[in-house]
Formats: sequence, C-alpha cells, structure tokens
Amino acid sequence: MPSAGGFAFGPFTLDLVQKRLRRDDVDVPLPTRHFDVLVELLTHPHEIVTRKALMDTVWSDVHVEDHNLTQAVSNLRRAFRGSDAADHIRTEPHRGYTFTGTWRTIPLRADEAALVASLAPFRALMEGIAYGMQEILDT
Repeated sequence: MPSAGGFAFGPFTLDLVQKRLRRDDVDVPLPTRHFDVLVELLTHPHEIVTRKALMDTVWSDVHVEDHNLTQAVSNLRRAFRGSDAADHIRTEPHRGYTFTGTWRTIPLRADEAALVASLAPFRALMEGIAYGMQEILDT
C-alpha cells in the first residue's frame, strides 16, 4: 500500500484506502480493475505505462483479452467527462497510456497509517504465498 492516502486532481479525489473515486464529494462508481488502472497511471505520472505492464499488474491473476484494458480506459475517460480531467489520459499508440494531468497526493490520516502498518506483515505473507503458488503453476 502506498504511503499516500490518495490523489486529488481537478474535481476528483481518489481514495486508496477506501478504494473509491469521488467527484465533487459524490462517489463515481468504478469496477475494481478500472480503479486499479487509474492508480497505476497516477503512480507513474507523465510516463508511458505500457499496455503489457497494465495488463500484468491489474489482471495478474486472470487471463483477459486486450479489450478489457481498452474498456477500462474508456470507462475512466467517461467518468472524467465535463471536467478539466477529461483529457488527462493520453493514448500512446501501440505502447500504452500516460496520465498527463497535475495532481497532488493526499497523506494518510494517522488512523489509516496505523492500520496500514499493522497489516504489513500479512501483506508480505500473502505476497509470498502468491509467489509460491505462481512457481507451482509455472512448473
């Protein structure tokens, strides 16, 4: 979990702890994977995030087709319509996507930071288990 509690850009707030996007304090429903695509783009601002990297990160646990990513980006752009964030996701033809807007991080609240810190050992354990399962599946 990043040390930031979220990101703010234009009229939007992306809450990483509660996994929700809000526009002017109103929830914007997003499927989990679409939320994760936005997080990946925001954590690599002004960099090309390749389609492969997004697919490997966001859909690491399932096999999906390329159009799933295209649909996620389309859905994000639809959510941004009518705001200054509408053009913040730029397509890099045959490569990937770039988040071009300006944003600021929102720090974790003290209670959120304590919760994240307390869960760190469990996250490491789960990542180890996932790695071991992948090794078994790869053999």
